[in-house]
Amino acid sequence: MVKATGTRPKIIVSADGRGVVGHAGARLLADVAEVTGLTEACSDALAGLRQRRGVHDPGRVAVDLAVMLADGGEAISDLAVLRDQAALFGPVASDPTAWRPHRVSARPARRYRTTPSGPPVSISS
Repeated sequence: MVKATGTRPKIIVSADGRGVVGHAGARLLADVAEVTGLTEACSDALAGLRQRRGVHDPGRVAVDLAVMLADGGEAISDLAVLRDQAALFGPVASDPTAWRPHRVSARPARRYRTTPSGPPVSISS
């Protein structure tokens, strides 16, 4: 079976024992995210955090992080497990690239309180 999903490499499944890879189940999780629209939804949600046009789409990075966590990873540096299997996962963001959206989103947010009769009002801290 040959199936292309987004920017990930095609997978050819055979019973001859060649091209055996670890973490194939993690690839299936990445494919589910792609075909259900989760990757695209993450891209849309994170579009405002993108600081420059780069190689790695923020939604794809978010999905790779989720796949890494589901596969037992505990830190962003564990993306190396996916990165080391480029034939299975395709290009995976570097650790600094994966950190970028988190640094931007970690900025203090404005606090609001709701008034009974109107829109939220900004609260200075």
